[in-house]
Amino acid sequence: VVQASAPYDSPLAPSTVTAERDASKDVALSWNAVPNARGYSVERSLDGTNYETIAEHLTETAYLDTPSVRSANAWYKINSINGEGTGTSATVASIVGTANPTTFLAPIAPPTPAPIAPSTPAPTPCLAGDLVVEITTDNYPMETTWTMTNMCDSAVVGSGGTYSESGTTYTKTMCADDGVEFEFTINDSYGDGICCSY
Repeated sequence: VVQASAPYDSPLAPSTVTAERDASKDVALSWNAVPNARGYSVERSLDGTNYETIAEHLTETAYLDTPSVRSANAWYKINSINGEGTGTSATVASIVGTANPTTFLAPIAPPTPAPIAPSTPAPTPCLAGDLVVEITTDNYPMETTWTMTNMCDSAVVGSGGTYSESGTTYTKTMCADDGVEFEFTINDSYGDGICCSY
């Protein structure tokens, strides 16, 4: 007995399958042509699990499924066939009420989860003590500013102003380390001071 070698390989699976509902709610299927395929068949499932062949020996790369799916969801697989075997596409779904096409292009990796940003730590409590500054504004609060400076390293540890409300007390609390001297400077941009009727 002499057995001849097959002149071709089994066909690949169709890699682009589209299922689109038309105006009548029929499902228009289309797919890419597969080299070495002698024909195509279409399988359909109405429950997403059990498939039946609904078309065979197709030479075109399109098929219109009608009318049994007009009011039902449907899932499809397209098979490319030749004498050496079958290539089966991944499943493509057509859901009732969707006008846009559903397209299978290729298996898609699950999305990479977004990195979780580290949570902002709670503020460190002031262990030494609080330094409280209270400013009561005069009739021109927009002229008033102030700074509190650490005399050991000249770092500004707090500041305030300008302000918007006259005759109002504004309070700012800062952390004061033990053994540190501070310099408080208050400024009046107009230069007439903070007093009395002005």
